[in-house]
Amino acid sequence: MRVRELLSRRRVAVAYLGLALLAALAVGCTDDSVTGVDEAQVPDLAAEELRVWRGGGGVTVMTWNVYVGADLESVLGGAPVADAFEALLAANFPERAKAIARQVARFRPHLIGLQEISRIYTQTPSDDEVFGGDDTPATDEFMDYLKILQGALESRGLDYRVAGEVTNFNVEMPMLTGEDPYNPDDYVDVRLEDWEVVLARGDVEISRVAEGSYYYRVIDPGTGIEFPCGYVAVEAAVGHKAYRFVSTHLQALWEGMEEDLLELQLAQAQELVGLLQGETIPVIVVGDFNSRAAGGEPYERETYNFMLGAGYVDTWTRNLNPFEGEGLTNAQGYFDLTDPTRVFDQRIDFIFARNDIPIGKQPAIGPVIATVVGDAQDDRATPTGLWPSDHAGIVARLHFPRVKASRQ
Repeated sequence: MRVRELLSRRRVAVAYLGLALLAALAVGCTDDSVTGVDEAQVPDLAAEELRVWRGGGGVTVMTWNVYVGADLESVLGGAPVADAFEALLAANFPERAKAIARQVARFRPHLIGLQEISRIYTQTPSDDEVFGGDDTPATDEFMDYLKILQGALESRGLDYRVAGEVTNFNVEMPMLTGEDPYNPDDYVDVRLEDWEVVLARGDVEISRVAEGSYYYRVIDPGTGIEFPCGYVAVEAAVGHKAYRFVSTHLQALWEGMEEDLLELQLAQAQELVGLLQGETIPVIVVGDFNSRAAGGEPYERETYNFMLGAGYVDTWTRNLNPFEGEGLTNAQGYFDLTDPTRVFDQRIDFIFARNDIPIGKQPAIGPVIATVVGDAQDDRATPTGLWPSDHAGIVARLHFPRVKASRQ
């Protein structure tokens, strides 16, 4: 069986409209490590688009759901674990990590919010309780997406450090790799940890790290497995300004349970807004909200509308980048990473911002330059032509009225 062969091998190692305004905001700095755009890394950007991104000031942030690579809902529904494991291997995160790192190198964001960072462990033979075992968690590391991505970033000379991380769910199941479904020796336990991670560029000072899981979470009725969602919040000092940066991944609306799970998703968003209510510095919340900005059924937009009603600005709606369109980041249904015809047709990944300290007549949220990455055919820059993820990423440079960094 191919899975057994793979397990026996060495473990995978792995517009001009805004140009005048941008010119006024630029600080005249040409150091690429500060401007956030490396001209040598962006030969695919037109000269006009490159000019939009050059110039200093503000804070540049990125969000990206990097995709575990398999349909976990199908496993919970009874599909063989081996099928999901095969799909995960075919999704080839070590290869995709290089394509993601390429986008980071293009824009050099100060802060990156990452969703679906996975850590996969195995154990042979299985000690699952169904075979009379004691269910000891598998600890043989098979693949660590964070290590792989950091290696891809380092290979480009980029300095990004873990500012905060939190475990969302932790699932372990036996996988049949032999012929006898009643023999524990023919099974391997596979454990998947799902993480939320914030990376900070090396020149960004981090403090006040908060990592947590939302109180409301799904409990699968068939297995009793809990699927919590979480967040990572940090205070980041960029230059002389401080920002509260938060990355999150809210509850997905699983097929057949959409309206029930919407209540959980909304409760998670409400909990997050409550946690951030007392912040007095600009707040930037990024992530996969699993809620549409437009289209679909009304219930699919409720969480998005809640965030707007809570005083958060969808920064894409302030985008001055004349080369961008609707900001679509995801496709309905299963996304085949090898399918060149797949298109992104909904917007569920966001960069929200809130600022309660406007100065004079300046808007609370200043000019925004944003782009979607990983959604174009040229972004399938991998040896086998894989999409970087089933989600596109978003990069945005934000400007806020000047506020002093908080004292510790």
